[in-house]
Amino acid sequence: MPPQEGKVFKYLRNKIPKIDGLRVINLTLEGDITFHFFANKRDGRKVKDALNELVEKRHLGNITFAPGKIALRQNPTLLIKEVRVNQKKPAVRCGDDFILSCTALGSPHMSFRWFKDGMVVNETIALRNIWTKQMKTDVSDQYMSLLGVKSADALDEGRYTCQVTDWGIEQCKTIDLEVIPPPAVKVMPMTITVEKVRLERNTY
Repeated sequence: MPPQEGKVFKYLRNKIPKIDGLRVINLTLEGDITFHFFANKRDGRKVKDALNELVEKRHLGNITFAPGKIALRQNPTLLIKEVRVNQKKPAVRCGDDFILSCTALGSPHMSFRWFKDGMVVNETIALRNIWTKQMKTDVSDQYMSLLGVKSADALDEGRYTCQVTDWGIEQCKTIDLEVIPPPAVKVMPMTITVEKVRLERNTY
């Protein structure tokens, strides 16, 4: 941790013992600083009061703070809620399209990665017709990643893992997908029974 960050972290740690992982993520030419750290949600007010007090002091060692507005944004700690497929069961018929979805709570900085049987799914080099998409849901602080596959075949069966990373925290959740083969149609050849009839010629 750089010296300046260390001083701010130590100051806040004395005010809020359960604060952790403080780091500077942005510094503008105008002198605006964006911090990121982990703390209990109920300590949000304490954090804001401590930062206001820091600005009022104007100095922390060799760091000078100019009067300004402090904005505090709270995001929940990363939590993967579910991984599911758009079917009633984790099974899809051979030849059908399917979509896997991974839903997680966290910050807008979270990133998603998909794995199939332990191998990274990369739609840019895949020979299959697949796609991925990341979006924000209607629920606050909730995001979703989609993995779509066109025309499922037997090779698509297996274990799919969604890996989500958010501010150094990583979580994974898996789903086992079954691909149902097409029904086997057995055509039985028609049996023709030919009865040999012996014709006898009668002489009258």
